[in-house]
Amino acid sequence: MKVTMRKSRRKNGEGSIYFYNGYWCCKKWTTLDGVKKRVTIYAKSMIELMQKYINRFGEDIFNTEKLNVYFNEYFLYWLINVKSLMVYSTTLKSNITIFKNHIKDYFKDIRICQITNDLVIVYFKSISQNEISGNIFRKIKFLLNQFFSFLQLSFKEFNYPFILKSIKAVREDNMQEYKALPVDIRDKFIKSLDQNKTLKVICFLGLYAGLRIGEILALTWKNIDFDKKIIKIRASIKSAYKFNDKGGVIDKQTIVGTTKSECSLRDVPMPEKLYKVLYDYKNEIYLSNHLIDKIGSGKIFGLEKLISYSGTRKLFNRFLVKNGFKGYNIHFHTLRHTYATMLLEKGVNPKIVQFLLGHRSVKTTLEIYNNVSNSVCEFRKVVFDILR
Repeated sequence: MKVTMRKSRRKNGEGSIYFYNGYWCCKKWTTLDGVKKRVTIYAKSMIELMQKYINRFGEDIFNTEKLNVYFNEYFLYWLINVKSLMVYSTTLKSNITIFKNHIKDYFKDIRICQITNDLVIVYFKSISQNEISGNIFRKIKFLLNQFFSFLQLSFKEFNYPFILKSIKAVREDNMQEYKALPVDIRDKFIKSLDQNKTLKVICFLGLYAGLRIGEILALTWKNIDFDKKIIKIRASIKSAYKFNDKGGVIDKQTIVGTTKSECSLRDVPMPEKLYKVLYDYKNEIYLSNHLIDKIGSGKIFGLEKLISYSGTRKLFNRFLVKNGFKGYNIHFHTLRHTYATMLLEKGVNPKIVQFLLGHRSVKTTLEIYNNVSNSVCEFRKVVFDILR
């Protein structure tokens, strides 16, 4: 077996770091129980060695070595240990997926100290030739910018590749695409929902109130004000993930958490169609089964166990196949798009639609839906009139 060794000279007392027989090693003199001893730490990667050293000695003396670490190794370390503190686990899972699918292969033999403007340019040229959406392109750029900014703040020796700020997506998504249910199948779709009472209520909440699927599944009867015909959006279900140090999912749970943003906390009017469907569902499903005591604060969907998004999506997909809608690219969010599109097509002011959808900015509303009008009217009356 070939023996390889690379050493890094350090100041006295800081120990030596070297690569030997496939392992990273660190030797450091320390005092244990009053006796001076030389401790050796072994690890399969530089990142693992850094973590073990900090856990053992309570200090980090690896700043110089970090710039010599492989890009993928440190990027994954950053995602799991730093980025995870900034985002929900669902977003982190999406970030890890983007890293594994679109970043990892290109940077597999690159070290942090080798990052240059030219390398970044070649990388973005290469992914521009692939069949990825403009949205994925922007997410890749956003992630790399965050990572490079982190390196710039952490190590003065790191040269941030400023060309990244000037790179634009070669292919932009078609923002003019009609995102709502096609008009020619809309009536058939709504009538087909009569086959499943629970699915009908879920779909009507998206179609006639513009709720996200997570907001729908988190609803309780306390959120429904039948007297004022208002739905109070106060929570959303989420998938909570736990990851190992390689970015693999080791645990997943469905929980009730906060809404997507503070702007998502809102009161949405119930048009007559939605009011009737919800009222009938309450009476037929709950009152007929002697569950009156659970109506006050109980969940609308799944009394004993929280319904997950994946389970509901499977139910929805079976419905689409059974009724011949599979070829129309319909998903739950299509119903929310339909709600917004119907309002905008009727000339409702975008600021009103922004509020009803729970968007943080009207710019988001206008970027997604382009058919808008300047007419202004009181939103509750408009919703009742248009969607009754």
